[in-house]
Amino acid sequence: MDATAETAPHGQPEPLDLSAIDVGSLSDDMRFLVRMAKARRYLGWIHRLMQPYLGERVLEVGAGIGLLTARLLANGHVSALEIDSKAEEILIRRFGAMSNFQVINSAVECDKWLDGETTGRFDTVVCVNVLEHIGDDLAALKNMRKSLRPGGHMFLFVPALMAIYGTLDTAVDHKRRYSLDEVNTKVRAAGFEIDDIRYANLLGAPAWFWSSRITRRSMPNAAILNLFDRFVPIWTWIESKIRVPFGMTVICVARKS
Repeated sequence: MDATAETAPHGQPEPLDLSAIDVGSLSDDMRFLVRMAKARRYLGWIHRLMQPYLGERVLEVGAGIGLLTARLLANGHVSALEIDSKAEEILIRRFGAMSNFQVINSAVECDKWLDGETTGRFDTVVCVNVLEHIGDDLAALKNMRKSLRPGGHMFLFVPALMAIYGTLDTAVDHKRRYSLDEVNTKVRAAGFEIDDIRYANLLGAPAWFWSSRITRRSMPNAAILNLFDRFVPIWTWIESKIRVPFGMTVICVARKS
């Protein structure tokens, strides 16, 4: 486990300077995150969804380049679990001077990161667009549960609908896209109780299908992504009023009883 240096109080995160990132040295999934960094309304929506469940000690599984980390740090202490060495470097550069930040270099499905400092210690586990990359996703879910204190919450956000699986998914090593039933079954099998589970982002599903199955892109089109982000306030308001029958995402909030 690698803990960063401490300052008091907390310190300030470094802004994400995309021009300073050597994109060519990054893996495909990290390059995807660099592209997604510009979708600020979308990232803000994700953070608002998890906000009610965030405690003082948060484990962020697969923190990547820190697209959500800076927002999470406003709540309290964040331990960022990240296996990609380049992403870890970016995280430390951005947040390493903050006393309420720590990097743990490990894969979530491995047991080596679970010790006296991490087992049963977290109020919240956040896992956003990560579980689909993991071969043994059930082992990952079980380890997330082990890290939570009794009564703690997991906020899980995963891509949905194998019907839209295509080149965008293979480019970033998605092992799968999920159905609502599959998430429900695996989360319960890991020992969680589910407080809420639903599809979200109906608008994104046809856009992903077009880019991944029709035009067969390996990276989101910047213009389409920008247009999608502009419409976030509209479709998220609609989805706050009604439950959509399907979408490109499954959101699950689960609890360790």
